[in-house]
Amino acid sequence: MLSAMERAGNEELTEDTEKKGLGTPATRAAIIEKLIQSGFVKREKKNLVPTDDGNVLITVLPDEIKSPKMTAEWEMALNHIAQNTETADEFLNGITELMQELVARYQGISEEKKNQFQGKAKGEVIGKCPRCGADVQEGKVNFYCSDRNCTFTLWKNDKFLASQGKKMDKTAAKKFLSKGKIHYKDLVSRKTGRQYEATVEMVDPGEGNVQFNLIFPQR
Repeated sequence: MLSAMERAGNEELTEDTEKKGLGTPATRAAIIEKLIQSGFVKREKKNLVPTDDGNVLITVLPDEIKSPKMTAEWEMALNHIAQNTETADEFLNGITELMQELVARYQGISEEKKNQFQGKAKGEVIGKCPRCGADVQEGKVNFYCSDRNCTFTLWKNDKFLASQGKKMDKTAAKKFLSKGKIHYKDLVSRKTGRQYEATVEMVDPGEGNVQFNLIFPQR
């Protein structure tokens, strides 16, 4: 998918246009993560597959937004700005006019289309994001930051908690967001299968996935 994003719109570009595809190398992975967080794509082993909501979304989006041709046109416009044959204001005005046209043409989708989405546009707010302070909302597969520029996520199928006999449900997510840790008396050892007592501490590296540490009570 990353390779496809890198080539997006290349067929529409002229030979003298620098081919950068969709986004930059630093943002392409983040774009994919955001699609997963929003419930439009899911991981199945090593594959990324569209969810039902993702399939519905692609049917309701305007063709202009879905086409790689727009990427090519914007890339060429940026090249023209670099060559001083077009101004930044002209480029931004073109984007504004396009958005106004699309909004006027597609003021909303039918109730029938809305009902095809299984997820909610905005889930229940369960706390504040430790990275940016925005609301954290509940999705179908995760608890995600409502700020689109932030990638903070708590996954409902978190592998670490599952390995300890626990799950990232709404109650657990709220506690991690408010206190940063949860004390359990009935964690399950992966090696012995026995229960033990420990505190699970959430550690946020500031980017990527959060991590968890085990803190054992002093004897």
